[in-house]
Amino acid sequence: MTGGNGPLVVEDEFVPPRPPPRWRLRIAGAVAAVLVVGALVPYGARVYDKAVRECAEGVRAQGPDAVCVGVTDGSYVFDESLREVSGRIAEENRRVERSGEPWVAIAYSEAMTYSAKSQGRGRDVVRQSLEGAYLAQRELNDHSLGGLGSLPQIKLLLANSGPDGAYWRPLADQLISMAHGGDRLVAVAGLGESRDTTEHLVDALREANLPMVGATVAADSLSSREQPGFFRVSSPIADQTSAAAGYLKRRQRRDPDHRVEVIKDRNPQDVYSTQLRDGFDKAAKRLRLRPSSTNELTYVSQISGVDNALASIADKICDRPAKERPDTVYFAGRGRELRGFIQAAAAGGRSCPVTVLSGSSVVGLFFGLTKETDRADFVKVWKSSRVKVHYTAYAHPDGPADIYRGKPLNPFGPFREAYLKTFGGAAGLADGQAMQSHDAVRVIGEAVRYGGRESDVERIGAETVQQMLGQLDEQHPVAGTGGRISFDEAGNPVDKPMALVEIVPDGAAGYRYDYRETVTP
Repeated sequence: MTGGNGPLVVEDEFVPPRPPPRWRLRIAGAVAAVLVVGALVPYGARVYDKAVRECAEGVRAQGPDAVCVGVTDGSYVFDESLREVSGRIAEENRRVERSGEPWVAIAYSEAMTYSAKSQGRGRDVVRQSLEGAYLAQRELNDHSLGGLGSLPQIKLLLANSGPDGAYWRPLADQLISMAHGGDRLVAVAGLGESRDTTEHLVDALREANLPMVGATVAADSLSSREQPGFFRVSSPIADQTSAAAGYLKRRQRRDPDHRVEVIKDRNPQDVYSTQLRDGFDKAAKRLRLRPSSTNELTYVSQISGVDNALASIADKICDRPAKERPDTVYFAGRGRELRGFIQAAAAGGRSCPVTVLSGSSVVGLFFGLTKETDRADFVKVWKSSRVKVHYTAYAHPDGPADIYRGKPLNPFGPFREAYLKTFGGAAGLADGQAMQSHDAVRVIGEAVRYGGRESDVERIGAETVQQMLGQLDEQHPVAGTGGRISFDEAGNPVDKPMALVEIVPDGAAGYRYDYRETVTP
């Protein structure tokens, strides 16, 4: 076993990974080029070795920073925060191989490595996502846990696309090769968050007929009625903005003086923020939600000066007399920028008692704050600002009690028990990430088993699984930990409930996720 990142276990014999066909061509070209350069330039072979060096079987160094990207069975650890869950997945995969039973593989895709400029999901939520996926694997492999039979067995693979998904192309090539080769890969789950790199990866896998089930991706543009193959257990932005606008409309019915304004990220490169902005505008017009001001409050994320813009917006909102200040601000942007707004709202000891309502990316409020002292400092500022933060969450541990009330089945209870027994404290469940990843893998598993009833389990492939995912409609739903899951023609969940959650700057971790109510599109 090595220290730090790297292989979790050392095999008795090293077997080089079988590269995908496209890689063979690239490597052959690289070898030829290096042979020429090596004859002319000292240390040419050393340059070649660095350019294509392997981190582990199925994992290669990519880019100038030599980021380890690719697919592992859990024996390679992409980030130290993933060591425990990677080890559990590797152990279960070895058990599957030793069982002698037929098996298929599901890859769970996330950006599992980071750079200094990473804008993606934080380490905690990625770890929680893999924990939920692992528990689904265990359920699918043990009939006494999941009740779905046990054939074929499921191997869970970890697929890293690099910081912010930057290396989606080599990962897509590798996954496609594994699906069409002898690796028995039948589907991809997870997919991280809504970014342009995510859209590129989804498009590539869709074109190759490799089905996907997104766990925490919201962008409406990922779905297509004309091009099947992409499904998700996460509520798309259209559903989130409809639920948010409906909630605010009910507030205005109860209190006609309830004032609503909108802060918008106008970065055209951010698909999540762009669609959140446009989706809320559309839903507000449809429901005749009355904004209290036509004044545009906008900023552009991911370029210099964004903090200055957020400070100006905070001044425009917080410095007004109380009677003119909005009661609710809809924040059409990501959690990182919302943090900047809260910091600006508290500038100079100012308090700004408004409620912010936003979409699922609010879980990113603490992304990038890797030190406990940084988190504690932000929580202190947040408390002094008096800004309340609500958001439409994909799932929350308190939601299933409402969602499944009066029904004979509530799968969250057994899931919670398994999570606590395996990984410890309930804090890892609070933001719903583990619930979502569990349901994404579970849905694929049910499609695999559904397909196994119709054909030889030894011959189940990606196209069969895609067909069976399409059969998980309102007549054949899946009981997920966050609610019943069925898909429409575009692969979106049908009327899946969401949780209205308040993040409160308090509690043992410095903040907590308080369930407020269940909302629907």
